[in-house]
Order: sequence, then C-alpha cells, then structure tokens
Amino acid sequence: MSSDRDGERSLEYYEERMQALDNQMLESSRRSRQQLEEAAQIGAETMVELDEQGEKLDRAESTLDNIDQDLRTSQRTIRQIRSVFGGVVNWFTTDKLATTPSTATSSEQARQGKTGSSAAAADRYTQPASSAPRGGQQQQRQQAKKYRNAQEQELDSNLECMSSTLGALKNMGQDMGDVLQAQNDQIERMTPRVTTLTNKVDDLKQQTRRLT
Repeated sequence: MSSDRDGERSLEYYEERMQALDNQMLESSRRSRQQLEEAAQIGAETMVELDEQGEKLDRAESTLDNIDQDLRTSQRTIRQIRSVFGGVVNWFTTDKLATTPSTATSSEQARQGKTGSSAAAADRYTQPASSAPRGGQQQQRQQAKKYRNAQEQELDSNLECMSSTLGALKNMGQDMGDVLQAQNDQIERMTPRVTTLTNKVDDLKQQTRRLT
C-alpha cells in the first residue's frame, strides 16, 4: 500500500509539473501573438503614412512641372518684350541690336504610381481560464486531460496565427522597401530639377532688371 501511495504521489507530482510547463508555454504564446498583432497594426499604419507621403511627392513633382511651364512662358514673354523694345530703338536710332534669346529645354519626368499594401491584424484571442474542480482522482484526471486538450488547441491556434502574422509582416516589409525605393528615386529625379528651376528664376530676374 505504501508503494502504491508513493507511486500516486509521484504521478501527481509529474502531472503538476507538466501542467505548469503547459501553462508557461501557453502564456508565452499568448504574449507573442499579441506582440505580433501589435507589430502588424503598426506596419499597416506605416504603409498608410507611406502612401500619403507618396501622394505628397506626386503633387510636388506636378508643381515642378507647372513651375517649369510658367517659367518658359515668362521667358517667351521677355523675349517678345525685348524684341519690341529693340524694334523701337531701331526705329529711332537706325542701329541694329543683336538679340540672342535664350532657350530652355526641360525633360518631362514620368511619375510613378505606387501601391501600398496594408495588412490587417487578426482579432485578439481571449482565452478561458478554468480550473479542475475537486473530486475523485479519476474525475480529476479526466478533467485535467480535457483542460490540457483545450490548452493544446489554444496553443495550436496561437502558433497558426503567429505564423500567418509573420508571413504578413514579411510581405509588408517587402512592400515598404519597394515603396521607399520608389520614393527615393522620385526625390533623386526632383532634386536636379529644383536646381535647374532655381537657376531659371535667377536668370529671369536678371533679364527683368535689364528691361527696367
């Protein structure tokens, strides 16, 4: 009888240890799942911000196109004024004035459309907390087995959700890299155009001063 009781105590001890390990593993999976879901939410918000930033860059590049067109129109107007002024001078002084109108060329840049993809985080999984009621040893073991089965199902669900979220985060990271690369290329295209337009504005200022 003594050996039977010792055996039962040892079995209960190992069952308690296994249950404690199962609880730790389940709780760890819950925390990891929650953290991944939060990361996915942050990633989705970042993609939205990148899309908005891309729209702003598109508007800025379109503004550069409009400025370039306006400057070319202004240059033509100044050339016409200089031509008329030169004709008047020739009329009165019979001196011919040589004018060398400046020409400006600019290349139209194609704007790239960007798509942003965003991933939505999964709904948080709420886990039931339950404990086996006191009773006979056989009933306790049956209830403990049901509880462990429920834990295993929840753990499998958490792991599956974590795997899916990690895949979504990977795709989201690739999309972010593509969007950022496209935006960097767009900024690199715009930078020399801004310099060119600045020089054109300075040149127009000098030409305007000569007419006054």
